[in-house]
Amino acid sequence: MARKASRKDSVSGNDGEAIRRRLGRVVAEHSLSKLAERTGTPISSVHRYVNGGRIPAEFCGALAAELSVSPMWLLNGQGAPYLTDVGGVATVLASGMREVVEAMNEASKLKLGSLAQRRDLKLLRELADASSRHEALRVQLTREVEPVIREWLGALREALNKFDLARVDDLESALTRLLRFTDDASLLRDFDRCRAQSAYIQGRRAEAVDLQRRNLMLLLAEGAELRETELRECFNLCVALSGMGRSEEGRAVAEATLALRGRGKPATLNSLLVQSMLAAFELSLGNAEKCVSLLQDIYPKRTQHAALNIELVQAMTMLRVQGFSARAVLHEGFWGLPVVIDVLRFVLWREDPDEIAFAVRFIEQRDEKLLHGAHLYAAQARWVLRALNGKPAKPAPANLLELEARFATDQPLEQLELAVLRAQRARLSAARDAAGLALQAHELLLTLPAPVQADAAVIGLHVRNVLELAPRRPALGSAATDVRTIVARYLRNGFGMYRDFAAQHGIA
Repeated sequence: MARKASRKDSVSGNDGEAIRRRLGRVVAEHSLSKLAERTGTPISSVHRYVNGGRIPAEFCGALAAELSVSPMWLLNGQGAPYLTDVGGVATVLASGMREVVEAMNEASKLKLGSLAQRRDLKLLRELADASSRHEALRVQLTREVEPVIREWLGALREALNKFDLARVDDLESALTRLLRFTDDASLLRDFDRCRAQSAYIQGRRAEAVDLQRRNLMLLLAEGAELRETELRECFNLCVALSGMGRSEEGRAVAEATLALRGRGKPATLNSLLVQSMLAAFELSLGNAEKCVSLLQDIYPKRTQHAALNIELVQAMTMLRVQGFSARAVLHEGFWGLPVVIDVLRFVLWREDPDEIAFAVRFIEQRDEKLLHGAHLYAAQARWVLRALNGKPAKPAPANLLELEARFATDQPLEQLELAVLRAQRARLSAARDAAGLALQAHELLLTLPAPVQADAAVIGLHVRNVLELAPRRPALGSAATDVRTIVARYLRNGFGMYRDFAAQHGIA
């Protein structure tokens, strides 16, 4: 009797038992729930496949597509378990390494002064031959692996651009294994750049800065002249430092980079980008007039490719000196995650429901993935909008608390920002602990390390939390005096965004 057609699409019997054992290994490394989630299979079905049920071919294909499980290994036990593992030459290479070690062990037994004996000379020749074979195998392995690394680096960059963080994690893990087989400095640096971007968009800013700083130091060590590559690395490092509030360090990096490049050289794309970051740091440090002066100097030199970043800094400057509204900045089309976060911070501190609703809706319609990237700020904006529109003030939803947990780090600026956002929700919901949360945020503000400068919009939101609670909460009296001094300093430095608010609260 002919087999039923359905049997062609599943595996069972002795072959199925062998596949089940190998599937059990995959489960041990990833868990049932992850396999179910990544392959789109009910967890009960995955449990059944592991424990005796027929395994559909579609499930095997999904394992290969989503987790890079090697089909040849899963079905036949041949080769390495994962497509990103390197077999073949690597196995021979390991054997060659053993050969080298054994020859070295024998050579180590030789006594100095007795190398004239024929047996000893033979051992030394064997060691030299084994070393040569090992080096040849290593070169061959590197040659075979490097095209794969380049392909996977391209896939990692694409996943980062799409904010596909699950795929980013898988690709980082795979590339970490592959890169052990190459000494190519450019590939290692490319991987570090991707890792830095991944760390930055997932909120691990300190890790991103460490990776970027190391990359920059390696580039600078290769030669004294600052080429476009080094200038770009300096720019990327400045962007990361800006995100961490390390404005003084960022200003020092930008100034040193421009000094090393030397005066009198023609402006290039990357030199203009570094100059624009210097202007941004001056703005963050409360020097709005100096920022405007720098922008006036570099604006006529801008190229088509550098215009976006320079005009972005100019737009954010105009937003903070109240020359632009948040609507104007968004309508100008200055896109990118840092812009979205900055605009959301700004509308959160202004607490104008129309402004918040417009910003969230506008960003969502233009590029929803940017709202996903701005996770905590976007979720806070939606919560604040409900509260300002008179909806019942509910506790923070589970997704917002989960985002807070992901955002929490040991970095002082991020701790301050998180505390300020929590205090805002407590104030708007008239929570009993509103004053206590505002005081906690104030303590963090007062203890910020010198190299870290809090963002003007974060300070603005903290000012609002304190001043609007202070008349009813005597414990906030000292904090209210502090924030009035801070606002007065920002006003003197040209931050028009505080003008109306300062007049409302009687701040000179």
